[in-house]
Amino acid sequence: MILTYAKGAVLVSGGSGGIGSTVVKALAANGLTVASTYHHHPDAATPNLPAFPWSTASAEEAVELVKRVEAELGAIRYLVACSGIAQDRAFFRLGEPEWLDILSTNLTANVALVRAVVGSMMKAGFGRIVLMSSVSGRRGIAGHTVYAASKAGLDAFARSLATECAEFGVTVNSVAPGFIDTPMVEAIPAQRKKTLAAGIPARRFGTPDEVAAV
Repeated sequence: MILTYAKGAVLVSGGSGGIGSTVVKALAANGLTVASTYHHHPDAATPNLPAFPWSTASAEEAVELVKRVEAELGAIRYLVACSGIAQDRAFFRLGEPEWLDILSTNLTANVALVRAVVGSMMKAGFGRIVLMSSVSGRRGIAGHTVYAASKAGLDAFARSLATECAEFGVTVNSVAPGFIDTPMVEAIPAQRKKTLAAGIPARRFGTPDEVAAV
């Protein structure tokens, strides 16, 4: 399939992660101008493509990030929000700092980033926003309580924002993968991965390439 895109830069948050880095490469391969963010490790970003440090839920810092990206690449017309952290622990074992970190990283930070770009998209009459959700936000999975809450929040945010933005030529969608072969999933104990795979119709985890294609 040959895809065509309107003029404008792409920002992929969490672009150094297993899914995010694959999304960055797929979009760049289609000829788009792509920038990404990383949390701790700049060496994990895609080589030869702009990457910016960002790991905060602050609205002000999200605006500053967008300014830096646009100063280098031009107006952002595509946002793919992939940044997130996992949970695979029972709820009663989570301390407050841990659950707040999950909510801040997976939900609040991505909402702040959307807020920083959506106004410009609406004024331009074009924009594409894709939020990386999870199947965990749509069905109960033990050990994913707060992670699931953060992803369900992204889904609800996307549905409501889509209704606000549609008349301005801006679309908002969420993509909800199941378990994907990434470093995040590799941390799950082998026996639990086997049990999880048994509940998947294909009897295997997905691949980052399959998600990037979506």
